[in-house]
Amino acid sequence: MELCDIPKVGGKTARMLYEVHGIDGLQALQQALDDGTLDGVKGMGKKTLETMRKHIEKVEAERSGEKSPGR
Repeated sequence: MELCDIPKVGGKTARMLYEVHGIDGLQALQQALDDGTLDGVKGMGKKTLETMRKHIEKVEAERSGEKSPGR
């Protein structure tokens, strides 16, 4: 379900990421982005990959903010 929270990534894309590439969450998605697994995948252009990266960064920032003392 985490994948469906990414802007412009719907159920069909999330399902493909899982079934074809074994990506089941943001951590696995980050790994696939870092190692180039998604480069050249149909429907995964530069803009989509960048949107995914930005979403992961946003979620990580929010999580680290939640873990900070006094928040």
